[in-house]
Amino acid sequence: MDTKSLELVASYLDHLSALLGRIDAAQCVAIGRELHRTCREGGTVYVCGNGGSASTASHLACDVSKNVTTTDRHRLRVISLTDNMAHFSAIANDLDYSEVFAEQMRNILTPRDAVIAISASGNSPNVVKAAEFARNLGCPVIAFTGFSGGRLRELASSSLHVESREYGPVEDLHLVFNHLLVIILRELVASEAAEAN
Repeated sequence: MDTKSLELVASYLDHLSALLGRIDAAQCVAIGRELHRTCREGGTVYVCGNGGSASTASHLACDVSKNVTTTDRHRLRVISLTDNMAHFSAIANDLDYSEVFAEQMRNILTPRDAVIAISASGNSPNVVKAAEFARNLGCPVIAFTGFSGGRLRELASSSLHVESREYGPVEDLHLVFNHLLVIILRELVASEAAEAN
């Protein structure tokens, strides 16, 4: 039996379990309500991140778009800025990689929209620039962060933060935040639909 590997797995799971126990449920609900309000008032939620966080951005946009629908009257618009690779790569190639999200938003972001910015370190230059652009336009910026939270956490109007300095657990918890927001939004949309009937 590979004792060292078993110890590493047990240590990782222990750390993850401790982090799960520290999730701020009230903050998750508050952010869910903010996203619901944005969409109910005609806004769109844009999501961005790099690497594993890019996958989380796509995952969140997919989950909310697909799984938070009860009727045609109650649909939420959530778009991941990581998913149009032609536009993404053109900006990175012709301008700079730090502009890949902010430049996309210059075409589409309005003050009634919201931005979810995901960065484990909180210091990814392109995510920080996106948050700065959104904030300057008056949009709510919701940050998913880890480590110290970095510049992104300072810029955000609200955040879901993971108190860990390891990328794996931070990214794991960001996916948990994703699924918690889906549960919260589904309930809010269902309640709104029931009240309308």
